[in-house]
Amino acid sequence: MREWQHIDIQTLEYVGLIELENDQDFVNFEIYKNSGFIVFGSHTNAMFLQSGNFEIDDCFSFDENLQEFIADLESYYSDGAGYQSEAFCCNDRM
Repeated sequence: MREWQHIDIQTLEYVGLIELENDQDFVNFEIYKNSGFIVFGSHTNAMFLQSGNFEIDDCFSFDENLQEFIADLESYYSDGAGYQSEAFCCNDRM
């Protein structure tokens, strides 16, 4: 897994909301994108808190990258850290 880095959100385009079930609880993330990354996190009253990002592979469509990102995120919550692709990274807040 890559080392987490903050991505400037001023250049991001909103993609949508994803909700995952985690041990009978639900986890929600807002999803944004730019030409290089899919960024996920949560909004607060004051700001957007980034939880992590996924580096987009130009050899695949955005939809294929998004599916891989979702698979990595589901794997993180079901299997724990360390089983995701190299493109996925998250911070300690996860």
